Amino acid sequence: MAKFGGWSKFGGGSRYGGRDSWWHSCYRQLKGILVTAGFWSDDDEKLINYILRGEAQLVAHGHIFAERLEAEMFPQGADEALARWERFLNVVPKDGATITERRDAVVARWRGGQGSSLPEIRRALYPLLRPSTAWRDDFADESLSYRWTSSGNGTRTESGSDLTMVATAAVNCELDGVTDNGNMIRRRVHDPNDDFTVTLDVMSVSIGGGGAAGVGIFGDFDNMIAIVFGDSSDIRVDQIIEGTLTEDVGSAADAAPSAPEYLQIEKVAGELVFRYGDDLTALTELHRLSTPRTIKTREVCAYVRNTAPGLNASSMAIDMMQLVHATPHNNVEIIERTAAALDVRGAPYEDLLIAFVHRRPDDPGDYNLAEAQRLADKARQAHTLLLVGESDVFKAGDPYSLCGRDILGPS
Repeated sequence: MAKFGGWSKFGGGSRYGGRDSWWHSCYRQLKGILVTAGFWSDDDEKLINYILRGEAQLVAHGHIFAERLEAEMFPQGADEALARWERFLNVVPKDGATITERRDAVVARWRGGQGSSLPEIRRALYPLLRPSTAWRDDFADESLSYRWTSSGNGTRTESGSDLTMVATAAVNCELDGVTDNGNMIRRRVHDPNDDFTVTLDVMSVSIGGGGAAGVGIFGDFDNMIAIVFGDSSDIRVDQIIEGTLTEDVGSAADAAPSAPEYLQIEKVAGELVFRYGDDLTALTELHRLSTPRTIKTREVCAYVRNTAPGLNASSMAIDMMQLVHATPHNNVEIIERTAAALDVRGAPYEDLLIAFVHRRPDDPGDYNLAEAQRLADKARQAHTLLLVGESDVFKAGDPYSLCGRDILGPS
């Protein structure tokens, strides 16, 4: 962007040419450089130099508008041409939209011309939705969502306020790299190659001899790592690497405070950082280590386990679990129904052709659902339906389900 010749930015902001304004540099050049020395009077108060300064300002004015034109060439910098971009891309700005919101809508529609893969759809929709969490479950329903993969023995009960997971006494709920019976729920990350933070809010916990409960990152049952409550009134890091269980990795255990307590794992720059505490904004770092090369993080999990001999009961009640990706557009949540979920529900396989883009209304910031739906209509493949909304389950009393509208009548 450097411009050599009186107004150039030479080396981080300095202007090559005496820090003159652009019009004054033009004036000096017109006065003394472009003609024979002595042609113009040096007296700036002479009429001819007043005229020359006016001409210099016209040249500078043209230069400024040329720079503005450069910004208008692409929608992310458009201002005067923004309305033209909107007409060209068939974008209808919402009432009272700011310049930034209008630019976001245009950029999203512009990017919507790429492919229909999930990463491409997320990238296109992000400027319109700007979510801050990839997903979050408050376990406030009457049953566990089909979006979770459940495995192992024990019981899982979602009561409308939290989820209680129990490794039942005298029932094999072992999870040690050899036996995969631990009571576990898992959910996919949006991009296995991206950094992320997963957080679990534990409301209560009771750990029997040899048991553990907590939150982890999951490659497969032979390769996973977690921060857990142990049976010795401690919080520690456990891992299973190539089928071998190691408890208290790095001898970093701390005495466990009483629940409720947050457990958190951050994957960042090749490291795993493990934290805990009762204030989500001021957690205590327990341990950190390099991400094991054997773990390709496809899912994150919460689990409760016991161990032989004894198979003592352990339990954990959780109020919230959430995932936040480091790359902003990876936080766009696209909910798909799986074939397994449809088998359980007995739903027709046509439902596989429907996906739902969920924008949590309690995420901070503004968003534009109407324009996001228009873009989703453009980006979806034939014979599929891509919906955008705020309510990820249909509830009659939920204002985001819009039950008070149209034929449904008031809720």
